[in-house]
Amino acid sequence: VGHALLADAASGRALARVPAGDDDVNAVAWLDAGGRVFACGGDDNVVRVFDSRALRRDTGPAGFTGATDADAAATVSAAPVMALEGHLAGVTFLDARLDGVHLLSNSKDQTAKLWDCRAPATPSRRRALPVPRVDFDYRWQAWPRAARGLAHPRDASMATFTGHAVLSTLIRARLSPAAAGGAHVYAGSADGVVRVWDLVSGVETRALRHHGDVVRDASWHPTEPGVMVTSSFDGSCVRWGAAGESKGGRVRTAAGADPGPAAGGG
Repeated sequence: VGHALLADAASGRALARVPAGDDDVNAVAWLDAGGRVFACGGDDNVVRVFDSRALRRDTGPAGFTGATDADAAATVSAAPVMALEGHLAGVTFLDARLDGVHLLSNSKDQTAKLWDCRAPATPSRRRALPVPRVDFDYRWQAWPRAARGLAHPRDASMATFTGHAVLSTLIRARLSPAAAGGAHVYAGSADGVVRVWDLVSGVETRALRHHGDVVRDASWHPTEPGVMVTSSFDGSCVRWGAAGESKGGRVRTAAGADPGPAAGGG
């Protein structure tokens, strides 16, 4: 609980355990293409950003160059280079542009937030304000009506996206690929609807309806605008074409069946 694990995927060797929060850590993401800076988010509601070059072993000298076989999973001392506050409930997923700057977080507080990781700042006059506490269990309860108007007093995010239901499971929100335009945020939802927002305005531009149960994840085509694949607890994966998203066209399931018209907004 509260740790992220750095590992060598080629050898399967654990390199280090990084203290990354005060509760379960649900999500990790590299922020830069060089694999130097990474973020962790979990059930203490905070997104923490770490620089792997600044990790220090608890029992060793300054610097971290990888563990030996004898201490393969050594815990390291790793103060985050920044802690991003703004969510009122646990973070379920993180997605980054790999430019070292832009990071998207999804949360059980029913919001996704976009962060600028260069210099997020909270005005000093707000640092002492109490953070609202919301008691609910996303696995079987709805987000309390009384909490819908609450805001974190130290929210330093660039933008907030709302309208999806982050319930039942750790639902994901993502940034559309830069090669496909990079102009949108999109997310699954417990109501079975895939939502797409304009990255700049935060306005919901499309609502894709076909699934009959929770949509946990979606993946935008790496180069084609508007082409997406979604997966659902209803047992299906659906490919959405650009016309299907924007004009209410037709979609195909992974098996090639044609389920009929898909409702699209915007």
